[in-house]
Amino acid sequence: MAKSIRFRAYIRQLFMRFILGFILLMLLSFVVFGFVYYEIYVVRDTSRANTALGAVFEQEWQRYDTGVHDLAHSDVVRAAIQGERLAEAHRLLYAFSFAGPLHADFALLDRDGRVIASNLYAVNRELFEMHEGVRSDLARLRLSPEETVSSVLPLPFSYDQASSYAFSAIVPDGSGSVDGYLIFTVKTEGLRSLAAQGGVDQVVVTDGFDNVIFSTNRLLEDALGKSAVQVQGAEFIRVNGRSYYAVAHPYADARVHVVTMTSIVRQQQLIETGAVFLCGVIVLLLLAMPLLTHKVTERSLRSIDSLLHAVRECRGGNITQQELPRSFLEFETLYEDFNTMLREIRRLLATNAELAERKRLMEVRQLKGQFNPHFAFNVMEALRYEILIDPQRASEMVVAFANLMRYSIRADGTSVELGVDIRYVRDYLMLQKMRYGDRLDYTIEIAPELLTCRVPKLLVQPIVENSIVHGLERIRHLHLRIEGQCADGGLRLSVEDDGPGMTDAKYAEILALLAAESAEPEHIGLYNVHRALRLLYGEAYGVEIVRRTHGVTVILDLPLIWEGEDV
Repeated sequence: MAKSIRFRAYIRQLFMRFILGFILLMLLSFVVFGFVYYEIYVVRDTSRANTALGAVFEQEWQRYDTGVHDLAHSDVVRAAIQGERLAEAHRLLYAFSFAGPLHADFALLDRDGRVIASNLYAVNRELFEMHEGVRSDLARLRLSPEETVSSVLPLPFSYDQASSYAFSAIVPDGSGSVDGYLIFTVKTEGLRSLAAQGGVDQVVVTDGFDNVIFSTNRLLEDALGKSAVQVQGAEFIRVNGRSYYAVAHPYADARVHVVTMTSIVRQQQLIETGAVFLCGVIVLLLLAMPLLTHKVTERSLRSIDSLLHAVRECRGGNITQQELPRSFLEFETLYEDFNTMLREIRRLLATNAELAERKRLMEVRQLKGQFNPHFAFNVMEALRYEILIDPQRASEMVVAFANLMRYSIRADGTSVELGVDIRYVRDYLMLQKMRYGDRLDYTIEIAPELLTCRVPKLLVQPIVENSIVHGLERIRHLHLRIEGQCADGGLRLSVEDDGPGMTDAKYAEILALLAAESAEPEHIGLYNVHRALRLLYGEAYGVEIVRRTHGVTVILDLPLIWEGEDV
């Protein structure tokens, strides 16, 4: 058998386990939070920013590849080379430059490389015509006149016209020869705005040869304009002593490579700060755990201690109403049930005490009647004559009288079989018959199947005695009829006489007596039987008086109880 422990100790252990479990839960939650935070705000956001930027470059590179070639072969641009329709050409080129998210500056050159039309400021036009990178692109165009040439072209122009990449195409004449050049330079400011929208810390954009088109930090480029960041797919890197999570993907047929980088220094600082705070909370909880455990245990068990005190008082014999403190609803329900139980115990004790007293009075009254000198004298006198006249009958009288005495004084239980109690009544009536002779007759009719049911001891005899005593006072002959039958699922016994009956006043007096809490000595036998049945079986059972023209019927209602059932 498992060793019992005190509930107080169990509550303390349970609360301490709860605190330790809470600490472990906080640690686990912190780890999960760090992992989820890293996955969402580092890995996912960095990859998402790379995809978003790549989609823009894919779209714009396609737009410039196709658009620059088509514009260079358009009639408006070819006419502008000849000095015609310049305003119209200017509007057309300007609209194309700002049609997408990456804006560009344009320049329309003649075959000698001089600017015919452009949106560049005058100071920037001169630099543009003399720039070595522009001259190099024009030479590449003459080698591939049917293609749109794109290349890294860093132009450090002023007035926000700096650029980093160029798309160029030849403007052919009617015979297909070079008549001029059309160049669009993608603005660096547009690339910077696009990178700022990505939500990452650093962005590097290169061409297929690792030449930097744009970067958010010059430290990410080397002295030759190459990218200082080498990333394959997604990985952790360190740049200039700082840790980053970087994602790299190619776009636009691998002509553009986009690298997005998120610093994990902030995440490390956040995790370190959270870890320090969490450790502080854990230390405080561990230090406060004994005090918290004591306080919670005492408060939680205050109601149980009060209930235990009330139980000990009850065990010590104090079954009065217990005043218990107000507490939680569940404990107040227990308190109410406990006090209800005490009230029920007090009621049962009072009921049992009254029942025992009624039984004692019934037995004392019966013994008084049987040991009454007048009753015994009559029995002995009748016995003396019967011995001379009919010895056999005299023997029966002796046996009946002995049975009567034995049944009255034995104490082998509070209930007997109905057949046993009826045999006692038969012995009693036989002796009374010998006393009164022809003045008394009786019949007993009990259904045989009812003789084994259980009834209170000395149940019928007081009713029979009452009928004889009050019936023969005023008439010459009395006939008693005792019956037993099933009625409404219970047992119904009746004692009927053909005596003088009752007056209205007497009948009202008897009814009041049966409803009263106590009885006058004159009617204590009838009242004791009625009260005993009520105490044993409830208010639905008891004695009922039926008044007739000649005589009275006393009805006893009680439940059918068989051997082995509680009476």
